[in-house]
Amino acid sequence: MLRLPRTRKNKKTLLYALVGLLCALMLCLWLIPNVRDEQIRDVVERFYRYEQAGDFGSSWELFADEMKFKIKKETYIQRRPHVFMQDLGAKSFDFTINRPTKVSSWRMSENNAMFSRAYKMQVTQVFTGIFGTFRLVQDVYVVDENDHWRVLWSYQ
Repeated sequence: MLRLPRTRKNKKTLLYALVGLLCALMLCLWLIPNVRDEQIRDVVERFYRYEQAGDFGSSWELFADEMKFKIKKETYIQRRPHVFMQDLGAKSFDFTINRPTKVSSWRMSENNAMFSRAYKMQVTQVFTGIFGTFRLVQDVYVVDENDHWRVLWSYQ
């Protein structure tokens, strides 16, 4: 075994290496949740971008299975644009999404399965139509379903 003489320079080098390692570890721990948050936010962003474009079939595809069971695709494609676009007279809408927050033991309704881990975001849609400007604020939940992030709404 090679032994280095204990010098002040060696102690400084070791200290710098430890500080660098600690900084790298902290960076990794900071980045991992942010990557997950971006993935969760991305699925909600895609959902509402599809809706802005009038592609309600593609937005429906981003629902979790429990939502798909609750609202059939044909019904969703017919009713969603009717209520928001035709009744309000809006051609499209803008939206904002708040940062995701982790929610433990969440379920869509009393009759649905419990998710041990879900993420909640508040989405605000702004419609301008024949009756003025409307803001619709809704909590949107995202869960991991078969390694894909999927959208749910609360029915509690």
